[in-house]
Amino acid sequence: MRKTVKAFSIIFVLLFPLFLSGQVSFEAQTDASEVLEGSYVNVSFTLKNANGRNFKAPNFKGFRKISGPSQSSSMSTINGRRTSSISYQYTLLATATGSYTIGPASINANNQSLQTKPIKIKVLKKTKSKGSGGEEVFAKMQVSDSLTVVGHRLYLSYRVYYKIGLNVTDFEFATRESYPGFEAERVNNFNRNGLQREIINGEEYYTKIVAERTLIPTETGSFEIAPMTINALIPTNRRRSFFSVEYKRIAATTNGLSLEVKDLPLRRPPSYSGAVGNYSIRSTISRNKITQDDAITLKLIITGNGIAKDIIAPSFDSTDDLDIYDPKLNNEKEFVSKDGIMHETIYEYLIVPKNVGTYTYQPSFVYFDTDSMAFQTLKATNHRFQVTKGSGRRIDDKEAIQQEELTMAPPFEELSLEEKPNIPRQRSILNWFLLLMAIGLTSMYGIKLYIDQQNAIDPEIKKANAAKKVALEKLKAAQEHKDTGDTRAFYQEINNAIFGYLQDKIKMPLSDMNKAQVQDVLLGKGYADDIVNPLINILKKAELSLYAGNTDPSAMNEVYDYTTQAIVNLEEHAPTH
Repeated sequence: MRKTVKAFSIIFVLLFPLFLSGQVSFEAQTDASEVLEGSYVNVSFTLKNANGRNFKAPNFKGFRKISGPSQSSSMSTINGRRTSSISYQYTLLATATGSYTIGPASINANNQSLQTKPIKIKVLKKTKSKGSGGEEVFAKMQVSDSLTVVGHRLYLSYRVYYKIGLNVTDFEFATRESYPGFEAERVNNFNRNGLQREIINGEEYYTKIVAERTLIPTETGSFEIAPMTINALIPTNRRRSFFSVEYKRIAATTNGLSLEVKDLPLRRPPSYSGAVGNYSIRSTISRNKITQDDAITLKLIITGNGIAKDIIAPSFDSTDDLDIYDPKLNNEKEFVSKDGIMHETIYEYLIVPKNVGTYTYQPSFVYFDTDSMAFQTLKATNHRFQVTKGSGRRIDDKEAIQQEELTMAPPFEELSLEEKPNIPRQRSILNWFLLLMAIGLTSMYGIKLYIDQQNAIDPEIKKANAAKKVALEKLKAAQEHKDTGDTRAFYQEINNAIFGYLQDKIKMPLSDMNKAQVQDVLLGKGYADDIVNPLINILKKAELSLYAGNTDPSAMNEVYDYTTQAIVNLEEHAPTH
C-alpha cells in the first residue's frame, strides 16, 4: 500500500505542472515585415509554458545587431489556466535593400529541441519625401465581412496609424459609438497583435488596433456605421506631478462602413443545427466491444466561431439494430484563438444495441457556412463496434441501465463486529486517547491566546498591515528586477502585478483588461476617483516606459513605492455597499 501511495505521489508531482500550463510553443515575431534602409526592426523569440536552455539565435544576415538579446519573462492565470513565457529580444538595423530571411532560432525544452519558423523581411530604399509626406495620424475602421446573415458574428476593428517619431502613448474615442441593427460587445484582447510598423507611400508608420467590437446582426437589411473620431494622445512637457501629465491631442477620423445582412435560405435541411459560421466536429465512443446487455456512450465534440446559444443538439434516429437516445450536454466552453472567439460544445448520446453483429455508426452535423453562404454537412468518425450475445435481458432506457449497473455491483460481505476482549490493546487505546486530549487542550489554549492578541490590535492597523502584505506579495517580481536594475522587466512586472491584483480583486478575466475598462469597472463599483486615478496613472507610466523607451532607472524606486501605496489604498478603501 505504501509503495502504491509513493508511486502515485511521484507521478502526481511529475505531471502536476502539465495540468497547470498550456501547450508548449516556440515562436519568432517581428514588428515589421517591411522596413526602410537605415531603419530598425525588433525581433523576438518566445518560448511559452516551458523552461528552456541552450538558446541559439539565428544569423541576422542583411542586418546589424544594435542590441540584444534582452530577456524578459511573464506569467498569467486566466480562468484557472496558467501560462508563462520567456522572450529573447533583438533590435536590428537594416543596412542594405533586398529581401532577407531570418532563419530559425533553437532552444532545448521538455527534453526536445524546438525551432522557430523563418521570418521574411523586405528592406526598401529610402526616398526623399516631398512636402509633409502624408498625415501624421490617420485611422481606419475595418470589418471582417461586409455581407453576412442574421446570427453571424462579425469583427469590427479600429486601427490607428501614426508616424514614427511621434510619442503617442494612448488613444481615446472622441465620438459616441452606434451600431444600428446589431448587438455590439467589446472585445478586450484587441491588443494581442501589439504595436506593428508599416510603410505607406514611402514612409514608416506605427500601427495598432486600439479597439475591437463583435457585431451580431439582429435583423436583415442595409446598415450604415458612421465614421468615428479617435484622438492620439501625446504627452507634453507640462506635468501636474510625476505620474500626471498633460496631453496634446491629434484627431483622426475613420471611414464609414456599409453592411448588408441577409436572412438564411428558406429551404433548410431537416437536421439543421442552427449553427452559423465555420465549424468542425469530432467524435469518440466509450468502447468497441459490447454485449446486448451493455450500452455505448458516444461523444460529439462541436467546435466553431458561431453563437453557442443558437445551436440545437443534433438528434439522431434509431435504426433497426441500434437505439439512440436523446443527447445530454456534457460540457460547454468559450475561448479566444487567433481566429477570434470560439466555442466548444460536447454532447453525449447513449447507444443501445438490439441484435448481435458488427455495426458502424457515423454522426453528422449540419450548419450554415458563411464562407460558401450555403448549408454544409460534416461527418465525424465512422465508428465500428461489435455486439455479442448477452443474457437475453433487454435494457430499454437510461434509468434501467443505471439500475443494472447498481444491481451488478458486488455486494458487501457481512461483517462480524464481535471481538474477544483484549486488555493490553484497550489500555493502549486509552493512553492514546488521553495523549490526544492533552494535545488538543494545549492547542486550544494557544489558539485562544493568539486570538486574544489579535483582537487587542487596532482594527485599522490590522487592515493596513493586511493591505501592505497583499501589495508586497504582488510586487515581489518587480522588486527583484528593481534590485538588478532591469528597467524594462521592472515596468513589465509593475503592469503584470496591477492587472494580476485586479483580476483577484474585481474578478475580471486578465484577457478583458485595459486601462479604460479597469477605470470604468472600479468607478462603477464605487471606488473614489482619488483611489482609482493613481492606479491608472501607473499603468500609463508603465506603458510609456515599455513602448516609448522612457526607462529611467532612477525612477524605479519612486514607481515601486507609488504602486505599493496605490494597491494599499485600494485594499483599505473598498466600498462598503
